[in-house]
Amino acid sequence: MRVSVIYLFLLIPIFWLNMLSAQKFSGTWQGIFEEDSTLNTKQYNAIYFKFNVISGLVDAKCKIEPYQKDYYGTYTLNGNVDVDDINLNFSKKISELGVNLGEFSFRLNYSPLDGYLRGQLYKKGQSTSTSRIVLYKQEMEWKDTHQKSSHAWVDRLKKDLLNGVSSPAIRKEELKSFVFQPVYFDYDQYVIKDEFKSYLSEIVKMLNSHSDLRLRITGHTDGDGSNAYNLTLSKNRAKSLIDFFNVCGIEKSRIVIDFKGENYPVDRNDTQEGKQRNRRVNFEFI
Repeated sequence: MRVSVIYLFLLIPIFWLNMLSAQKFSGTWQGIFEEDSTLNTKQYNAIYFKFNVISGLVDAKCKIEPYQKDYYGTYTLNGNVDVDDINLNFSKKISELGVNLGEFSFRLNYSPLDGYLRGQLYKKGQSTSTSRIVLYKQEMEWKDTHQKSSHAWVDRLKKDLLNGVSSPAIRKEELKSFVFQPVYFDYDQYVIKDEFKSYLSEIVKMLNSHSDLRLRITGHTDGDGSNAYNLTLSKNRAKSLIDFFNVCGIEKSRIVIDFKGENYPVDRNDTQEGKQRNRRVNFEFI
C-alpha cells in the first residue's frame, strides 16, 4: 500500500506538467519562417501550426505560405513535448501548390518571457539548419489550403521582433501589470538623467506593443522661482521626454504634453527632499 501511495505522488507532477503543456501549446499558432537566416536579403514565409497535445504527445498540422504568394504546402507531423520544447517529425503531405519541401522535422522552444515559440526546420538528412522560425498563438480558423488573407501581419511581426515586443497574449498581461513612476530632475534642469532611461525604454516597449495607446506627459517643478518661470521649466521637462521618445521611434502624434509648474506638488517645498520629489514628470496612457 505504501509503495502504491508513493507511486501515485510521483505521478501527480507528471500529470500536471502534461496538463500545463496541453493548455500552453494546443491550438493554432502563426509566424514567420526564414529558410536561410544567414542571407542579407531575408526570404520570409508565413507559417502556421495546429497543435493537439495529449499526455506529452503532439499531433500537428503545419502549413507554409511563401510571402505574398498564393502557393502553400500543408503537412501532418507528430512528436512530443518536454516542458517548453516541442520536437516534431514529418508524417505525411496533405497538399502542395508551388511548394516542394520534401520531408523535414522541427525543433521548437517556448519562451514564457515573451510568449514566442522559436526554432528551426531541419530537412531530411540535415543535422544543422540555418532556418529561423518564430511563432505566436493566435485565434483563427484553420484551413488546409491557403488562408487567402493578407500577409501584412508578417511585416508587423518582423517589426515587433526588431523592437523587442512580446507576443500578443503576453502584451496584454504586461500592460495590466505595468506601473508608472515619475522621472525626477535636478534643480533648475530639464536634462533626463541616465538612471531613468532604462525605465523610459519600458514605456517605449508598451507603446510599440499597443498601437492604440497614446501617452500623456505632465511636467512639474518645485516652488522655487516665479510661477511663470516654473511653467516654462515644467514645459521644457515634458518636451525633453518627447524628444527622448521621438528618438526611440515613437511618433509625436501619439504623445500629449501638459505642464503645471509648481501648482501640483506631491510633497512640501520647504525641505530639499520634498523639492526633489516635486521636480518631476508624470505619465499616463490615454
